[in-house]
Amino acid sequence: MNELSAGKYKVSLALLCGSGFTSLVTLLLDSPNSRVSWAAFSLLAPGGVALAGFSVSPIAIFPVNILLYSVLALVIVFVCCRKARTASLRVATIALAVGASILLSLACVPALNPLWPRGMTELARKEAELRDVFPVSIGLGQAEASMRTEGIQYWEHTYEATANVLSRADARIDAAAGDLVLSARVPTNAFRFPCGYDIELLLVFGQDQKLKQRYINRMRVCP
Repeated sequence: MNELSAGKYKVSLALLCGSGFTSLVTLLLDSPNSRVSWAAFSLLAPGGVALAGFSVSPIAIFPVNILLYSVLALVIVFVCCRKARTASLRVATIALAVGASILLSLACVPALNPLWPRGMTELARKEAELRDVFPVSIGLGQAEASMRTEGIQYWEHTYEATANVLSRADARIDAAAGDLVLSARVPTNAFRFPCGYDIELLLVFGQDQKLKQRYINRMRVCP
């Protein structure tokens, strides 16, 4: 009976170690110290490797790492605590449960856990808003006025010969001789681990100063 109880406490200890450690490492991803944040990123790599090739949300890395580190902790506990008394294991489990529960609770708060996507709904809304602000056939003067109204810093360039302006997996835009192009990057607070997002905005105006092509889409900005 004692051996069975000891085994249960050892498993509990391993699970608490795995969840507490993973929660702490995840919370440290937002550390202002770059060395600490990169170390935390490295320690979460096993979960990322395990999920490589799967189209899942980055938050899935969290439970996978809990499982992986719990298995590792289980091996260590069984090796190092072979002769530990059941009473000692029970005390250690209770003590560790408090700290692990606090860390796990904090890691489950989206605002504190960088693995949770942030601002993605607002990003989609901003994209749709900009497409409404710059509809196809808008005039150059109106587009420039809208840029200033939206507080968007932009660049303009007139092409003297046909040239490729933008080439993406989802779009390709070419400018003809005499076309004027307005381009901008709109910063956002959207974040999906490990990258943030800007909105790439590109407007191509013909010689009649009417918008004939546009590209308004999110762009990943990764460290």
